[in-house]
Amino acid sequence: MTSESPKQPMSDAKRILIVDDEPTYREYLERFLIRDGLAVRTAETGAEAIELAREFTPDLLLADWMLRCDMHGIEVAEAIRN
Repeated sequence: MTSESPKQPMSDAKRILIVDDEPTYREYLERFLIRDGLAVRTAETGAEAIELAREFTPDLLLADWMLRCDMHGIEVAEAIRN
């Protein structure tokens, strides 16, 4: 499940992509970062994060190191970087 920031950040806001399979962590981080005016998107799986990164082009990736799904956080980072 992906999400989009509910409030509109400034146009030059840094873009953060969060990928975590734990909804509580994902939602907490998203709320915290949005409060600071950052543009935030979230993904539950590595594949979802990679797809989302293609259109969102994040400045920073916050990834769970040990995702319980298709790939680990480091693999997500490598795929997005390449």
